[in-house]
Amino acid sequence: MWVFLCECITVFVTCIQRDQITGNSMAISIQGISNSPAVHFTLRSSIMESRSVTQSLHKLASRIGFEEITPPVVLQGDECSVQEEDPLAAYKVHARGFFVQGSDIISLLPSEISGFSVRLKNGNLFHIGLSCFYPSFEYGGRSYINRLAYASQWRSYVKTVKCGDTGTLQCVESHFKSLMLLREAERLGILMQVHDPYGQWSNPDRRTFEFCCGKENQLICSH
Repeated sequence: MWVFLCECITVFVTCIQRDQITGNSMAISIQGISNSPAVHFTLRSSIMESRSVTQSLHKLASRIGFEEITPPVVLQGDECSVQEEDPLAAYKVHARGFFVQGSDIISLLPSEISGFSVRLKNGNLFHIGLSCFYPSFEYGGRSYINRLAYASQWRSYVKTVKCGDTGTLQCVESHFKSLMLLREAERLGILMQVHDPYGQWSNPDRRTFEFCCGKENQLICSH
């Protein structure tokens, strides 16, 4: 289920240009969500350590050799809401939490976000960090206890295989460097879960992955 919820973030990203995401919660229909391949992951830390641990992860990321790495950011309160023409819009959407209610997935606004983004060789951005949440939220005229508030956490994904001008080797490099960053998160003790649809997290095999990645790119481009 958590992988499916992470895929829902793509809906929010594509809707940002049409609808500003504000307030403590927002509901969308779960119908029609694409299931394109991506590495999904969950990070979790104590609230007290969220800033320091993301700073440490940022330092480790700078050693991996990404195409670009943004400075670490700390956002609080209203700063966590997506604003009009917001350069951090996509990052803020990845930082949100989720609560399932019937056929709706409720997007929960963080009270604090700390983290950064890196640009992969394939041109995609990998957003990573930790979010703290309000103890409760309103939905449908009712107040709910927010079960995400007990710790800082981050449930998101990164797309490493990309159709278009990006070649197979660039996608392979993007994939393995993304996994390297998650390994650093694991060493820091904040990585809770990883789902790699290509199996490279548990059984890395670069040659086989290069072949599969090329086939995957062809399949994506043909649709």
